[in-house]
Amino acid sequence: MTVSPGIGVPSVVMEPTLRERKKQRARLELATAAMRLFRAKGFEATTVEEIAAAADYSPSTFFRHFGSKEDVVFLDIREDLAAFERALEGRPAGTSMWQQIRQHIHLTIDRFGESGAEFEASSVAVWLTDPALRGPFQLFCADWEQVIAQAWAAAHGTQDPDADLEAQLVARGVVSACQAAFHVHVHTGGDLQELIKQVFDALDRGLDRAALTG
Repeated sequence: MTVSPGIGVPSVVMEPTLRERKKQRARLELATAAMRLFRAKGFEATTVEEIAAAADYSPSTFFRHFGSKEDVVFLDIREDLAAFERALEGRPAGTSMWQQIRQHIHLTIDRFGESGAEFEASSVAVWLTDPALRGPFQLFCADWEQVIAQAWAAAHGTQDPDADLEAQLVARGVVSACQAAFHVHVHTGGDLQELIKQVFDALDRGLDRAALTG
């Protein structure tokens, strides 16, 4: 059990129970086995039965953790996007929207890395190279662009992010830069967090600094 300091009475954060840890472990083992098979055989050619067998579980166990194979491919990405959106909406005073975006992209990559190096590398490779997943991956990227554009427009007093060129430029630039980092990560094995840092440093140099301070 850990105690998180706060205002007034401290909040208590309970450690996961043994049952919860077992569920988390099974979920990650299934996901890692799935990504390994997707990378080797392709998404469409891999069956749930093969995934379950590779992780030493039954197909019924797979479906207790995942609704479909696609849920494995984009493990927790919806939850990550929701957390990212809340972080942008709750931007602290004195922090620019650009700083908030950059900080919480890094935090998202940190969370992604907690699933293990093999899962991280296999996931990114499958997202970028499997023909069956390129479309769904681009849809998720569009969702991230929308969240960033909306937050940027709101922070700068614009009512319509779709009509705000700067908001669209920032949103699409951030997502495209992250895709560039993913690409290099797949082809070189370079540290993903460091690559993300490098692309944000490049954006810092390329964008008008006056726009990044608001």
